[in-house]
Amino acid sequence: MIPLMMIGTGLSRRRTSTSLTAPSPVVVTDDPYAYNNSLMMTFSGSNGSTSFTDASRWAHGSITANGNAQIQSNKLELDGTGDFVLVPRNTGDSFDFTPTSEFTCEVFGLEIDSTSTRQFICGFDNHQSINGARDWRLIYDGTTGELMVEVVPSGLNAGTVYQAKVSWTPAAATAYDIAWSWDGANIRLYVDGVFKAKVANTLRSSVPSTVQNFRIGSQRYLGTDNEFLDGRIAAIRLTRGKARMTSETVYTRHALPLATSGTTSDPYFQYTRLVLYGEGADGNQSFRDHSASDRPLTAQGAVENDTGVDVNGTPSIKLGSNADYIRGDYDPSLLLAGLDFCMEAFVKCTDSANWNILLGRRNTSNNFYFGINAGKFRWDFFNGSSAVGTVTGATTLSTNTVYHLCAIRTISDNKLYLFVDGALDGSAIYSGARTENSEHLGIGHDWGGSTRYFRGAANWARITIGHSRYSTSGFTPPSVPYLLA
Repeated sequence: MIPLMMIGTGLSRRRTSTSLTAPSPVVVTDDPYAYNNSLMMTFSGSNGSTSFTDASRWAHGSITANGNAQIQSNKLELDGTGDFVLVPRNTGDSFDFTPTSEFTCEVFGLEIDSTSTRQFICGFDNHQSINGARDWRLIYDGTTGELMVEVVPSGLNAGTVYQAKVSWTPAAATAYDIAWSWDGANIRLYVDGVFKAKVANTLRSSVPSTVQNFRIGSQRYLGTDNEFLDGRIAAIRLTRGKARMTSETVYTRHALPLATSGTTSDPYFQYTRLVLYGEGADGNQSFRDHSASDRPLTAQGAVENDTGVDVNGTPSIKLGSNADYIRGDYDPSLLLAGLDFCMEAFVKCTDSANWNILLGRRNTSNNFYFGINAGKFRWDFFNGSSAVGTVTGATTLSTNTVYHLCAIRTISDNKLYLFVDGALDGSAIYSGARTENSEHLGIGHDWGGSTRYFRGAANWARITIGHSRYSTSGFTPPSVPYLLA
């Protein structure tokens, strides 16, 4: 028998009245958060089919049916004796939620036949079998009559296991919509659009190992498959970077079929790979990427949010010395080869003599950096140790002055452009081949130069890859706050 998780200190949960009734599900054809989906599987098809498709932008492949898992009557059929579906992780993707981010898991049309056993609905595999493994899982426990979501931030049961759970026994031959969300402060659990429970949690569940895949219908505990689901599922959707529901009463569910695209308020939001700005209390070192990529960000040195520094808004991000910067995790969406791009930020530099690198992915040689050198805006592309695309701006930038700096590359003419406050400040042809790498993103630091940090403060940094965003003849600097959908 698999031992139940021990609940550590700091756990809190809340149950609500069962008298609430949510609105009926609605068909949505335009979903503004479609690009945030990290998994979307609708189990429609011919009876007996074991072919499954992920309709999210991640398009996870090699999804496997195990045991007798199969489609029956447009639902995934699992018989509770060894059936489950495994979805492999892609390089750089994430089914988990990242620091100070948001997350949603929705299971549509869940039916449970056996109500006397503990059953794993969906979540991560290899729980407790990998050193440092951290995970989340959605469970129906028939032995206690409870529905719950469990989040394990620390790994291997170290510290608190956060549970939001409610007393619940599913009725026979009845389909339910189950959802849980995390808004960076609370995990909330819902049944058929009605809020049922919550637990406070400001930590993340991060699954660092690529061998931890997403599973539907069974967990893997100490190398053994168990807790098989006996029932059916119509669809599953994971949304990374957005808590789709935060109400503590009811919310309006989406009906099937689920929308696979949507109109965003920023027409280029789907191309954003970083949106970073100062937020939170003075001195805090928590940073969030608000782009479609929802990239994990880690503070290094004394970089902090500073309410006393105004770089087109407060707080701003203070990058004060030779060791203060933010690391953004690498994934393939940062690759620039063959694509238009736009990199921009509002900056206030306190040093006119040295290199001040704001954005970079250069290791000892390859890739790029974006910053200020000897008081002028500078962009460099590298291949090996040779610069193959260099642009230096014409304007001498004053210290302690706020500027909007923007670098654009248009692949149609292979040209790099620099703009200061929307005015063209320099341009050059990108002259040679360049090798990509898998270096992390440095915000305020050049990995290839030990003293090349940004001295000053920045705000509203944004990377757009796949679109140039602005006219290359000049533009009005963007208004803030940026549109985030």
